[in-house]
Amino acid sequence: MKTVLDRAGDPDRQHMAIEANAGSGVEAVSLGKYRDCNIRICRPFGISPEDLETVVAEVVANIGKHYDHHNILDLGLMLMPHFLNSFKRRTIKACLGGCSEYEVICSGMVAKAFQKLGYPIFPALLPLTDANERENANPYGSALIMRHYSQIVPRDFDLSPNFEILKYNIIGMGRFDYRTVWAEKRDLPIGRRN
Repeated sequence: MKTVLDRAGDPDRQHMAIEANAGSGVEAVSLGKYRDCNIRICRPFGISPEDLETVVAEVVANIGKHYDHHNILDLGLMLMPHFLNSFKRRTIKACLGGCSEYEVICSGMVAKAFQKLGYPIFPALLPLTDANERENANPYGSALIMRHYSQIVPRDFDLSPNFEILKYNIIGMGRFDYRTVWAEKRDLPIGRRN
């Protein structure tokens, strides 16, 4: 981590992200890398500061690991329709990919850190077996089954009811005018080219 910080410029040292890249594995990068990207931030709801520190430490501990290309292939096969997939059906507890401590994918790396604390991302629900279960304090209305972290994909964080979604808010900055954002007037609809 120290060498990554040494390479980063002063303003970037305070704002780093950990990513798993198919080419270079897990590394720390400057948030400036995403300056011109359309990003969404998934913020865990109701997590304690201590638990959040544990999640961050778990993710940072992955720096230097390799990218698990087999995990991506297995996820792709799992998402295919059953009639096209000769791949053996997996349970929600099954590990996909290399299943080693030395290879990860980005979403699995983050999911594993949250799951270590028991924080649900996008769990499966057990069917209700008793009407009394619906009246318990569980907001899901049913007991949860945690999927293996290697089965978690980025959209699971987005769809999870446990994460708040933040988008880059160009509207909130008050600078959005749809008539002036186009590079050329020919990009405007026919009625707006004046």
